[in-house]
Amino acid sequence: MANLPDQLPRTTWDGRSAFYRFEWELPALPSIDTPLNLEAQQSLDTRLMEAPKELTSPALPERPSDTTVAWVAADDPARPINWSPRERWMISIAMMFFSFVNTFTSSVWSPAVVSSAHHLHTRPEVMRLGVSLFVLGSCFGPLIWAPLSELIGRKRPLLVGMMVSTLLNIPVAVAKNVDTVLVCRFLGGAFGCAGLTIAPAVAVDTFPPLERGFSLVLLVACMLIAPCLGPIFGALVSQHGRWRWTAWLAFIVEVIAFLFGAAVIRETSEENLLKKKKKRAVRSESAGRPSLLSKIEAKKDRAPLTISLLMNTYIIKPPLMMIQEPILFVVMLHNALAYSLIYLILFAIPYTFQTVRHLHFVTSYLPFIAVSGGVLASCIAMMIFNKVWWLPRFIRDGPELAPEYRLPPFMVGAVLCPASIFWFAWTSDPDGRGGTTSPVPAAIACFVIGASIAAIYLPSYTYIVDVYLLHANSALAGVTGVRSLLSFALSLAATNIWTHLGVGWGNSLIGFIFLALAPFPFVLWFYGPKLRSWSRYLPRHPVAEPISDVLVEVPLQSPTEDAPGGSAILQLQNHRPTRVL
Repeated sequence: MANLPDQLPRTTWDGRSAFYRFEWELPALPSIDTPLNLEAQQSLDTRLMEAPKELTSPALPERPSDTTVAWVAADDPARPINWSPRERWMISIAMMFFSFVNTFTSSVWSPAVVSSAHHLHTRPEVMRLGVSLFVLGSCFGPLIWAPLSELIGRKRPLLVGMMVSTLLNIPVAVAKNVDTVLVCRFLGGAFGCAGLTIAPAVAVDTFPPLERGFSLVLLVACMLIAPCLGPIFGALVSQHGRWRWTAWLAFIVEVIAFLFGAAVIRETSEENLLKKKKKRAVRSESAGRPSLLSKIEAKKDRAPLTISLLMNTYIIKPPLMMIQEPILFVVMLHNALAYSLIYLILFAIPYTFQTVRHLHFVTSYLPFIAVSGGVLASCIAMMIFNKVWWLPRFIRDGPELAPEYRLPPFMVGAVLCPASIFWFAWTSDPDGRGGTTSPVPAAIACFVIGASIAAIYLPSYTYIVDVYLLHANSALAGVTGVRSLLSFALSLAATNIWTHLGVGWGNSLIGFIFLALAPFPFVLWFYGPKLRSWSRYLPRHPVAEPISDVLVEVPLQSPTEDAPGGSAILQLQNHRPTRVL
């Protein structure tokens, strides 16, 4: 066995073909034409043909104990991406539910601001911090949950975060003083954002790239619609001074989400699943069953996840990237402002329809239905866009497709957003210039605002991922931080803006900010490749890199010259090879 070649011949197993390569050193080999070598190949072919489903390598010389393992094949049923569609979608629905309840809880408090301030003998401005501090907690929470999800897996941080966030609603519901409300709201945001932080990683774990887009669009839709529905239900339960019911409502919704998640969520982190597989492999070594090596896993073993590495990725590197990368800064700012606009209109809509137009308390929150409808319509439009525009180009060009092909919805949203804000601003005051006694024009403007928020948020998010690839975690950590800080600041400043400037000019001020940012998506469309070429974080293209350690082949629909009988190395539809764990 010491004279085996370092790359084994193509061997049929379970209807598929596979190359296997072992990463430990072997002695100098004789010529491949020698009888000894041919005999060894034939012997190994026979053993591989008789291998069980859980394929192991043939008996080899003793090797170091730091064995690394890989999946048996690209379609190994133990990989999360190969689980049944029902199981993967149940986990995805749980992630959507977790994201929904977090942003729902953040906004459900807003209708209770005045009545809770009266009951706890303080000013409404103080109780408005219940919303602002919850969002601020969502800024600091990812600094804990993102590294934890890499170190110990996805499931435990998700369930712990949701459980603690759920329990923190109880002190708010029975609070006798302001401090209890504000502290528990802040901690609720910090713990509850575990779902928002980890959900995209779970989508990557469980769906292949061509299926992942639909899941992520639904995730973003839940995240953006929930804070628009929160005020409606909050107003329904808190009218007549029953402000504590906003916390009880959040508690009930989060309990349902937690129980559902605990029932369906499994660990999806491939790295952590492979660690468990490695432990089993190390135990089996004593029985002479060493496991196959993987180049990707060997690299991870040589550079293990450490606290310093995670701090660099999620804390130190994001602000550096914002300073050094103009593209990231502008797109991140646009993305964060679009999201924080939701928390601005949490107070703009009731102020406009109740304080200015003197509508009933609950009625003044109904325009949030229009905002939710706009978000939903925009998400549906983007799913159609992805299928009709982006997907055919991705199939044609593969990973070489320019990230700028994500931008058309972003460009539409960048134009619609300031236009809809000006529309809302100057139809909100019936006594002001352009005002009208009917609330319908302002409500229609709310629909367009919701559509433009989603049209900006999702394409800008995916554009950042496509541009920075290997540095996407750091870039998105920066996006999360800026998004939460801006939401915190705008929710605090909202009432002061309208008090001093009026609803017309106050809302127009926000519109002018979005108007100033509107040209940038168009600049990226025309000059994006040139601007990206200046980036110091521009990744080396990973697809052209040869795969020398584990190549797994699957049958394709049509045979190729290189793979008789319709078997070829796992490819995109344009026949570009990709890595396989």
